Amino acid sequence: MVTDEFREWREIMEQCLISVYGEEVGKKEAEAMMILISGTFLCNYNRALTGQINDNIIGYLANLAKS
Repeated sequence: MVTDEFREWREIMEQCLISVYGEEVGKKEAEAMMILISGTFLCNYNRALTGQINDNIIGYLANLAKS
């Protein structure tokens, strides 16, 4: 059930990003947004934030800034 929920969330996130930014973005950017949102929530909840984020994730998010 949880797997289905996350898959659906990614698909919706992808559709929203495409509607805002166009076809240049897609699955990877949607996944990056999900990681940012859920990861930030979990790390903040556990007080584990160090201020460092994986370069690949930042790269995918940077794709959103190009539009």
